[in-house]
Amino acid sequence: MEENLIIKLSLICTILGIILLVIISDKIELPSSEISSISEKEIGKNIKVIGKVNRVTEKNTITIIDLEDKTGIIQIVAFKPENLKLKKGGLIQVRGKVSLYESSTQIYADSIEIIN
Repeated sequence: MEENLIIKLSLICTILGIILLVIISDKIELPSSEISSISEKEIGKNIKVIGKVNRVTEKNTITIIDLEDKTGIIQIVAFKPENLKLKKGGLIQVRGKVSLYESSTQIYADSIEIIN
């Protein structure tokens, strides 16, 4: 009898813990990074960058964006972006994973948000 009670309590605590982690993970905000600080040390890490669109190149299902802030320029690679109307000089926020392509760091975008 006590064993069943302990198992039920453990299961309830586990489920509540998972729900709490999901709620908290939505509230965690990535700090914004400056482009010049992004290096090979950050490869594989998720980051957030804010900058101006310098150039947009669209190829089939890939959009490549040259993003510029006051410290530098980096390429953003977006796969099938959600009908974003990006224009040169527009301010955007990008969240994504840092990667290395042909010895240059770039960001694979998870999300792109236009900032007014």
